[in-house]
Amino acid sequence: MKKLLVTAKLFNGRIPFRIIQRGRVLAEGTFSGKCTECYSRIYEVDASDEDITVECNAGIVSATLLHGRIGLSLEDAGK
Repeated sequence: MKKLLVTAKLFNGRIPFRIIQRGRVLAEGTFSGKCTECYSRIYEVDASDEDITVECNAGIVSATLLHGRIGLSLEDAGK
């Protein structure tokens, strides 16, 4: 399993999106409401390191497969 970071730029309304890899949907959803700064969601997906495609009519959604752990290590959290 990998982490998939999906980010929307500024928006107002409903922004549906789909993230696809090799013809298979990894994540699908809708950002809705009003956002005055970038907003992200993280999904846990069964994906490879191959290219992914973002389907979004508004053109304001991006996606990135993350490698490694997300968050602070216990050592860094204590600083």
